[in-house]
Amino acid sequence: MRIKHVLSMALLGTALLLLAGPGLAAPPVQTPEPPDEAPGAPGAAAEAYPFDLKEVISRSALTAAPQGGIIEIATDDGFDESQAAVALCASDQYLVVYQSAGEIYGQRLESDGDLLGDAFQIAEGPQAKSDPDVACDWLYNRFVVVWEYDFYGNGSDYDVRARGVYGGHQASGSQLYGIELAVSETNSGVWEWDPAIACNSFDHTCLVAFAYSGTGGGDIYGQRVSVGGSSIGKEGARFTISGYGARESNPDVAWGGYDDDYLVVWQYWHETPSPHDRVFAGYVWDTNQAGSQVQTAGTYLIAPGSHDHDQIVPAAAYNPRTRQYLVVFEYDYFGNGTDRDIEALRLTPGGGSWGGVFSVAATDRDEQCPAVAFSGGTQSFSGGKGADQFLVTYRREVDSTDAFYAQAVKGTYATSGSQREGAPVHMRTTEQWWHQWVDVVGSINNGRYVVVWNECTGGDLDCDVLGQMVAPYGVYLPVMLDRP
Repeated sequence: MRIKHVLSMALLGTALLLLAGPGLAAPPVQTPEPPDEAPGAPGAAAEAYPFDLKEVISRSALTAAPQGGIIEIATDDGFDESQAAVALCASDQYLVVYQSAGEIYGQRLESDGDLLGDAFQIAEGPQAKSDPDVACDWLYNRFVVVWEYDFYGNGSDYDVRARGVYGGHQASGSQLYGIELAVSETNSGVWEWDPAIACNSFDHTCLVAFAYSGTGGGDIYGQRVSVGGSSIGKEGARFTISGYGARESNPDVAWGGYDDDYLVVWQYWHETPSPHDRVFAGYVWDTNQAGSQVQTAGTYLIAPGSHDHDQIVPAAAYNPRTRQYLVVFEYDYFGNGTDRDIEALRLTPGGGSWGGVFSVAATDRDEQCPAVAFSGGTQSFSGGKGADQFLVTYRREVDSTDAFYAQAVKGTYATSGSQREGAPVHMRTTEQWWHQWVDVVGSINNGRYVVVWNECTGGDLDCDVLGQMVAPYGVYLPVMLDRP
């Protein structure tokens, strides 16, 4: 997820590489393997995956580390490129989406981070577009990109639109498939904004979660999008995920592939004991339902009485091996904006948590804009690679400079000791400002992460999209840690 969003998956075999061309039917694929046993108590699921780290790398080298140099994804001096998000599809290619001059563009990356082909325009329409997000239907090998659209061009009415992009680079013809879709379009002064997307590859549908002003100051709504056929399309009607009277905004969504649900997290305006934003979490069924689409109604991530200051920009990721979600958010520690930290909590599918809230990054400086991904992506395949680890990325303000960091977090709840794994990883520092619109994705092909961010220089005179590959254990492992 950028500030808000993310996730992806990996290669099923050489047959999937043939799917890159338009008009081809979905190929035969390997069915993902569920975990050997569902978690019953903390530590139970971990025992089902007995990783022997000592056979591969020593415990002293568990700190994640950058691999290679900075990737210059979009750096045109004549335009600002910003608001980056990234996903991986089955052709083992990443798609980075971003906003430039009011348009939405895409840039593919090879599995090693090299640029693949030229940047291409994704969105149509005469008015400004912004805030893109992207996810992949793995089994169909197709990306779906969503964004905000300023319908009248004057900021009075924002809608959510989407477009399909082939999972593999097209040597000729369009990179896009089908037509542009109005995911949610009211056009009567109603705002639909802050879209986030995750895809269910078993059902070939995606869930777009977004803020909606049609019922008051802002609620959280959802719309399913089908991926099959010649174009993306709506599946079912728009529905309410959360409709409390207070302002709700800034959702993120993660797919829990083996638990038949999506986790949706968002900000909720809370009035007592003092006005502030709190993170809410709720669960939506991962297939269209005849009745309610909501599996578990939204509620406080942390009950009032603890962490009673602003909790904002939540992000979520799913560990398909041990079936745990990790939610991260920015927390105003003193309540006056002078010290912001990154906090986290593990959730069980359908409701409940593993352990308590823990700090991912907590210094006397501001840590902001978290994003999170699981090393092996959102699905688990026989022979797939990746570490049992999450990576949380964030921005840290240090005097007149701005630094970008990543922190590895154990993929499975630790019954003792720290939930973090190793020291924070410093990725980049600039004397200009700022790193923001962060996103990160893991890969089941090689276990490494790709991190993308927006960096502005010269007092916001020029904004670019940059990236970095990160290895989970400090080195690239040709054979990553997976099930024996």
